[in-house]
Amino acid sequence: MAIIGILVSMMLPVVSRVYRKAKATAEEVEEPEVAERLQRAVFNYCAGHAQYEFVSKTDFLNKCVLPPKCHQWVETSYTDFVPFNYLDSTNKLVITFHFGNKYAHTDYFTKGSLTVSQ
Repeated sequence: MAIIGILVSMMLPVVSRVYRKAKATAEEVEEPEVAERLQRAVFNYCAGHAQYEFVSKTDFLNKCVLPPKCHQWVETSYTDFVPFNYLDSTNKLVITFHFGNKYAHTDYFTKGSLTVSQ
């Protein structure tokens, strides 16, 4: 049993690295679709609520009906969120996704890219 325990403990870091690399690759492939769905969902909410206001990431998630994958991406700790409302300038940076291998890739959204029809 001790030998098996030692072998498993030696394999765990390798398995963890392989899992993270596979997840990072999946994030890179999924990102364009996640971004498009996020933009569509937030635009739909803001179009229906002219005086929208998002005071926190949680508030944003509760108000906008995001598809599950978008919700998951916004909810993660490696996504930056800045509160915004209908009075802010359209070029204000409000969401930044960090994704991929070692979170080296970023995609960001301004208030205008989320709330103005494109």
